[in-house]
Amino acid sequence: MPHRPIESVLFDTSFLLNDLPDVDKIIKILQRGRVSCYISRTIQSEMDDLYYVGSISRQKYTRGLARCRKARASLLDSDRNFL
Repeated sequence: MPHRPIESVLFDTSFLLNDLPDVDKIIKILQRGRVSCYISRTIQSEMDDLYYVGSISRQKYTRGLARCRKARASLLDSDRNFL
């Protein structure tokens, strides 16, 4: 069965906040392959809520946002991209 190239990716909260270094390698591969990356408003607010409630540390929150920036992820359901 032939494989189709990946055109776009929607990130999940658990992926962005994962501690494994493989996540950064995957993001690097996606960036090199010019794959369009997105996050939804739900994922953004979920990360914010986890941080503000104290469920995740500032370091983990910052790492998740940095991964979004590194992948040049666009906010899917808004015309405003604040990442």
